[in-house]
Amino acid sequence: MVKHSLRRKSVRVKMKRLIRSKLQRVSTIKKLIESVRNNPCLYNTDNENFNNEDLKTLTWTTIAAECNFPNGASAKAEWKNLLIRLINALTFNGQGQTNRVQKTWQYKKQMEFVLPYITDEEIHTLRHTNPDTTNYHTRHSQRIETLQSTKRKRQDTVEASTSNADGGQPLDMFFLSMCATTKNLPSYVQLQVKKKIFNAVIEAEEIVAAMHNDQAKNSMFDATPGTHDDEYQNNLSPFSVQSNAEEEWQDN
Repeated sequence: MVKHSLRRKSVRVKMKRLIRSKLQRVSTIKKLIESVRNNPCLYNTDNENFNNEDLKTLTWTTIAAECNFPNGASAKAEWKNLLIRLINALTFNGQGQTNRVQKTWQYKKQMEFVLPYITDEEIHTLRHTNPDTTNYHTRHSQRIETLQSTKRKRQDTVEASTSNADGGQPLDMFFLSMCATTKNLPSYVQLQVKKKIFNAVIEAEEIVAAMHNDQAKNSMFDATPGTHDDEYQNNLSPFSVQSNAEEEWQDN
């Protein structure tokens, strides 16, 4: 009985430690995301300091101190890890719904601010990076190895969806972010959004088609300028009409 009681107590202590560790990690990740959000030079390609590597290194060092990471490199590696998971979560949810309930990645909503700024180079780099090798929490290594096969499959999905884009990844990420936002709206609002997007695309296609038709006509007229000018003068010149009228009067 005593051994059994001690064993149960030991299990409870381990569970409490595990829960405390998970809560601490969640708090650390949330703080990291907010710290990056508050420093646009780390993700906003239009920011004047985006190419200032010295400033970015200093910023990562500061963030590491704020979020209790060992150093700036560890904080930056964890951020890359989060970016990979964000891309995987958006792509996985975008493949179509099944009968089972899809579990939403817990940090997806908080990280949507970075989607418009993800560049082709970053996507290429992230696709060839194992997200788990950047995690500095070694006590979670066994659980991470178990999840690697699933995450590799999700990375393959990202590669398949972007391999034929030929530089269109930012547009893909934009629509994925819009899709994620629209999913949180009521059904009737989603319907209105879909209608407006559909009409906008159709209108754009009609404009492009009209432009192509005009270019084709201009090319044809340029090839036979004399014929076009003669037809224009014959149809619109008042002198040609007057001349024809005089000939008819003389015949009569």
